[in-house]
Amino acid sequence: MDSVELEAAVKSGVISPEIARDLRNFSAEQRQTPLADEERFGLVGGLADVMTAAGLLLLLGGVAFAFAFLPLLAIVIVLGASWAFAEHFTRQRRMTLTSFVLFGAFVVAALVGLISVANLFPASGGWPGSPFGWTALSPLGALIVSFGTAMISALYWLRFKLPFAYMTAAVAAVNVGVHIVHLLTPNASAGVVSFMLLLVGLWLFAIAMWWDMSDVRRETRRADIAFWMHWAAGYQVAGASFRLLLGVTGGSAGWERLNAFTTQPADGGAAIAVICLFAFFCFVALVIDRRSLLMSSLIYVVPATATLMGALQSTTMTITAMLTGGFLVVLAAYWRQARELVLARLPDHVRAQLPRTDLSFAKPRPVA
Repeated sequence: MDSVELEAAVKSGVISPEIARDLRNFSAEQRQTPLADEERFGLVGGLADVMTAAGLLLLLGGVAFAFAFLPLLAIVIVLGASWAFAEHFTRQRRMTLTSFVLFGAFVVAALVGLISVANLFPASGGWPGSPFGWTALSPLGALIVSFGTAMISALYWLRFKLPFAYMTAAVAAVNVGVHIVHLLTPNASAGVVSFMLLLVGLWLFAIAMWWDMSDVRRETRRADIAFWMHWAAGYQVAGASFRLLLGVTGGSAGWERLNAFTTQPADGGAAIAVICLFAFFCFVALVIDRRSLLMSSLIYVVPATATLMGALQSTTMTITAMLTGGFLVVLAAYWRQARELVLARLPDHVRAQLPRTDLSFAKPRPVA
């Protein structure tokens, strides 16, 4: 049984909280690592889950193509079918991969409708750097899409309690604020926009930490929500930080930074700064026991490390990949020991808010 199932068993009275705690302690001692340190999250519940997810993907995709000549009808059918199937496979059966597929189909169908509405407002320019000539949404159109996505994702979360839906709703809600600022300050500079995007990432990080601190032993659904929120925050913080540090290819000005993702190559002092920033991310990741910051920043760190070692040639990139991979393997193998060294230097009142390193617990868990 996973942590969520144990939590449900306790709430339903099948087992006592003491038995659930003993089971968690036994599992941690068998693995020689605290459950909080594993950052486990469900993605596939078994072959039945995979088969159901594949079947629903083919079914919903086929329906969408069959009624493509009537887009509104196709959207309505996919929305209704996704919700109806989720009532059984998500609420009752708790099939993880199937739940992701159903939520994805629900959101994609809703997005198609929202983008159709948003395209009624002409955009002021194209998508910077797009090889396909995509047109960027107008500020008002982007606001409509963000607001709609936030609402449908929040509704999905309230009904099915899918942690990924919470993350989607939170990210979309933050984007609503970004696009409101865009409408109010259309002539903001690129530096201001980049700094605002960093603040957005830090705000998502704060939300993730709030969920993490409410379940420091990571035994409930709160930890699953925090996991996905940390991924969203890590991607945004790392991306915004490195774009601020390195600049963006093409010199995107003002609000074009919202759609620009490729950074300038790091060389010289910038490459050293990238490595230093990665080291800081390592420190933060160890403190909060989340690896998302490291994974989100690798796309910037590997080229910067290669630059420091020499020209960007295949041999240099190969050696860099080996060194970076070796570092990650060693860090993963000794994660717990490294984290204990870092936590030992923090005040007690700070450590009390962070995930536990204990293998077992004698007292009841600190959340209901």
